[in-house]
Amino acid sequence: MDSLNISMDANKTLSVDNWIEEALLPSIFLGICFLIGIPGNTLVIWTVLFKLKQRSITVMVIVNLAVADFVVLFTLPLWIHSLLDAWYYGLAACKVLTYVIYSTMYSSVFLITLMSLDRFIAIIFPISSKTWRKKNILYSIITGIWMLALVFAIPVLFVQTTVVRNGHVKCIERLYTSDQQHIAVLLLETLIGFIIPVSVLSVSYTCVAKRIKKMTFQRKNRSEKLIACIVIAFALCWLPYHLLNIIGIIAISVKHSCPETSRTLLNGITTAENIAGALSFISNCLNPILYGFTAWSIHRNLKTSFIQLFRQLASIPKENHTEHTSLGF
Repeated sequence: MDSLNISMDANKTLSVDNWIEEALLPSIFLGICFLIGIPGNTLVIWTVLFKLKQRSITVMVIVNLAVADFVVLFTLPLWIHSLLDAWYYGLAACKVLTYVIYSTMYSSVFLITLMSLDRFIAIIFPISSKTWRKKNILYSIITGIWMLALVFAIPVLFVQTTVVRNGHVKCIERLYTSDQQHIAVLLLETLIGFIIPVSVLSVSYTCVAKRIKKMTFQRKNRSEKLIACIVIAFALCWLPYHLLNIIGIIAISVKHSCPETSRTLLNGITTAENIAGALSFISNCLNPILYGFTAWSIHRNLKTSFIQLFRQLASIPKENHTEHTSLGF
């Protein structure tokens, strides 16, 4: 009887420890992201829409990034409630909200790639870059980016599902009809949502970096560094998630030839997926922090310097400017 009581106490302790690790700590983390990200992205949107009359490609990308981040962060209270209790909102809501998150993932990386390509074209082809910087073309490109993001996120609608764990419904699982479908979905996410865009970003910034040394104006250096920080922050925040996708593809591929290796890899993914998911949400509240630090370096009055930062980013070079000036925003 004593040994039975000891065993029950151990199981109770284990259950509490699991709840703290799998529910309480992630909920606190997501709550912090919400409290930082919602005001921060709201400030970015407000500044661009109501304080700037002149908007460059860089500024338009920044405000679209802020909208994407705001939408994701706005769903966090539901995910926090689900972690602490259960998912009461049904299968359809589970699919739709997951779809929203993945749509914004694609739109964010596509928008950041657009910003990088704009800098690349402005430096390598400064004359021809003026053609596609027209407002109607810019709006068409950004609309196309959002449409592509919505299309590439569609597979999540078919595989995302709810499961019952410890008597509670959770919106945390995917249900695949075959290993081929599983590999295809993971490969699509990582190729389109990370590897290809990051490759383009790397090539673009390799070229841009060579020209930064020629810049004579401090604000140009500050602007380029800010954009580089946005790119690096997004890549670092999503890298663990996509590494897990690659490991998952390997695990599924060797499931029949090396079952032990496959099980070990899949168990490792299960252990690390909470950390990877947490880092992905960091990306949604990190950009306003980067803008804030950059703005603070301009002037110690954050409100004034925040508006000044976006005005600098919104400045559009005149046609007769020199090479140095053509690098402006």
